[in-house]
Amino acid sequence: MAVITAMFGMAVMAAAVPGVHDSDAKARAFALAYIVVRLVASRTRSGRGQVVADLPILQLGAGLTPWVVSLWAYGEPSLWLWAAGLLIDTAVMVRVSREVLRAEIDQKWAHAEERVEHRMRREERRNATLPPEEAHARVDRVRSRMRRKPQVVTADVGHLSERLGLFVLIVLGEGLVQSVSAASEEPWDSGVPAVGVGVFVILVLVWSLALRTVRTGRRGRCR
Repeated sequence: MAVITAMFGMAVMAAAVPGVHDSDAKARAFALAYIVVRLVASRTRSGRGQVVADLPILQLGAGLTPWVVSLWAYGEPSLWLWAAGLLIDTAVMVRVSREVLRAEIDQKWAHAEERVEHRMRREERRNATLPPEEAHARVDRVRSRMRRKPQVVTADVGHLSERLGLFVLIVLGEGLVQSVSAASEEPWDSGVPAVGVGVFVILVLVWSLALRTVRTGRRGRCR
């Protein structure tokens, strides 16, 4: 369901892009779909008790705040709010390292354990007058509701590299098709050949970057 919901959200975003500058309805649909996709991605990992160290914005949703505010904005301000959200996410990705994220989780979990221990002692004192079996049963029920400590996981570099390579191939093919289609509909004045050559050079450079710098999954080795 998470994958299907995310696919639908991204389809809405893609459909809303044409004319998003001029239509408030499309802008709201784009922002709402983006928010839903981000929440679904975050929920997928948090529901498993995992924290993705390589993608801290899944756990730290400060960058979503401008997107939520943009649902009540009109025209160009909504675009500036989107840019602010992306800048916040970029700053989080740059500044929050794996060690920082793990230290924050350890600190929060230590405080949570202190609260749980205090609650357990209070529950034991409250049940001191009950029969031992019933008292133990109540304490066990409280203990069963305790959350497990989140597990810090890392990305599978080899798997992501393969998926990224396939995505780049799709982008290159679609970019070439769209460029040829657009060039065939425009009058061939002096600007069209220059733009066409520039687009082709950009596509070649993207292909070259993807081909030369894809990680193999081995430490310190690239192919």
